[in-house]
Formats: sequence, structure tokens, C-alpha cells
Amino acid sequence: MRMLDSFPTTLGRQRHARFGVAVVFLLVFVASAAQATPVNLFGDPVTGFGFRAADVAAASGVGSLPDQATFLTNANSNISVLTPPTITGTNNPAGDFSNPSTGSSVWTVTANDRAYTDLWIVLIGHSAGTDPHGPNGDGFYAQPNVGLAIDDADPNLAFVRAAGFTSTYLAIFLGDLAQGQSTGVPINYAVAQALLDTAPPGSSINDYLFPQYQAAFVEVARVPEPGIAALAIVAAGFGLGVRARRNRETI
Repeated sequence: MRMLDSFPTTLGRQRHARFGVAVVFLLVFVASAAQATPVNLFGDPVTGFGFRAADVAAASGVGSLPDQATFLTNANSNISVLTPPTITGTNNPAGDFSNPSTGSSVWTVTANDRAYTDLWIVLIGHSAGTDPHGPNGDGFYAQPNVGLAIDDADPNLAFVRAAGFTSTYLAIFLGDLAQGQSTGVPINYAVAQALLDTAPPGSSINDYLFPQYQAAFVEVARVPEPGIAALAIVAAGFGLGVRARRNRETI
């Protein structure tokens, strides 16, 4: 993946109106608690897979999926992921965890072999075993420096683990895909170091390579995010309040 330099009575109605306004304000207040918070997730240096526990904890708005016994991979499915040849981004020669190099891309996921329901793409982390620029290649990109920038209020995100393991992965909801159907997946890179420049010495144009990522898939029903669940509870309370008030007026 290269980069060029370049998520009733009148009185009764009045009381209902006031009650309704109060609930609207409450709904707005609850919704404001789920405002977007940008979080960078960097690779877990302990397990070598997944993301750092501190970064996962910082993304408190992201929900979780049940632990998965198996994931869909090349061995048991045919879902392709195409990354564009050019990525828009910024190289930071002194990149670190607080001020990383960045990039934005849209991956294209295609269901080749069959239809999929409630499909998620699971980003496991830096593909150290296959990336020629990773720790098993020339060692340019260190596992802990390779990350992703997310919005922790994005309802399409969730954390997930493999059953029996402690590594935490990031899942992005794709929805239902018919056989042969494709969908785009926005990806925002965060790399806590300078990017690898592959341009020839003396070239006036930089040609940066981003690290590669390991990905798998899983089919699992979506879990409502905490903010949505809170709104549903408040809405149910509003309905109960109105019914109770109407009952009292009828009597």
C-alpha cells in the first residue's frame, strides 16, 4: 500500500407537552454522552497480535462481540480484500504514539463464494509474518508502532477476541453481502514512526509504503452500542410515563 506525497383535556395535553420537552432534553443529554472521541489503537507488544489494552480501554464507546471460536479466513471462505494502490496521508519523520504518521484509505471487500449475513471484518494487527517490511522482513515497521485511528462513537465498530485468548481485535460491521457483492471499508492508519520511503535516492517525489495488516471475518449479530441502548431505555420510560398519566386522567 503506497502513499504519494502528495463511522384528553387541554390541561392534559399541556402536561404531556411539558413532559415531552423534558424527555427530549433528556434524550439530547444522553445522546451527547456518545459524542465522537478519536482514539488511536496501536499493536499489543506483549501478545504480538491485537491492540494495546490501554488503547482498548480508552475507546470506551466501542462495544464488544462475544468471543469467537473460529474466524472466516482463506482456509474456510472466499472473501477478497482489495486495497487501493495510493493512500492519502502524512509522513511524520519523528512519528510517535502521540503524533503518528497517518493515512486514509478505503478497502474493497467482496463476497466471492456465497452470501454472508451480519458480516464483520476483523483487523487482527500487523501482519508480521507476511509483510516484507515487518519484523520478519527487514524489520522497518515494529509491531507496537502499527495502529489504526478510530472514532469510538462509531456504531459500526466492536472489539472481539478469539475464545481462549487475551488479544483484542477490532471488528468493523459490513452488514449483509450477496454473493459477488462488494462494499467499501474506510481505514485510517496511525503509525508511530516515520513511513518507509521507497523512492530512489535523490528523487524529488517520495514514495511511502504503509505497513500491512492481518484480517479475518466473522458472521455475528450486531450488538447495540451503549448510547443507543440508553436511548431505548429512556424512550421506553417516556412511553410508560405517558400511558400512566393517561390512565390517571381517564379514571
